[in-house]
Amino acid sequence: MNKRQGIFNLIKKLFLGQKELWKAFWVGGFVIFLLQIPGIYAVKLELPLIWWLVYIPLITAGQIWWIVSVWGCSNNTDRLLWKYLARLIVVYVAVNLVVGFIMMFF
Repeated sequence: MNKRQGIFNLIKKLFLGQKELWKAFWVGGFVIFLLQIPGIYAVKLELPLIWWLVYIPLITAGQIWWIVSVWGCSNNTDRLLWKYLARLIVVYVAVNLVVGFIMMFF
């Protein structure tokens, strides 16, 4: 198995809830955070609309992937505290995502 297959396999297993919670929460969350950094600077640069039409769906898909991954992997921990704390954070992020979309269009 080459590196590319290994990464895609990890992404798939995280999405299906087949990995440890910490990997979904911290590793997946860090990657999503890194993807959001260009958006922070893009606001000041006033980039064209096409940039946003590509960037926003990409970030949204990444956040949905993270939400599903963390929720599914939350069963893969021995401590109930981490399970429910992770789910609480996921609910917060999901609500924030929905409210963000509502505010964007209304």
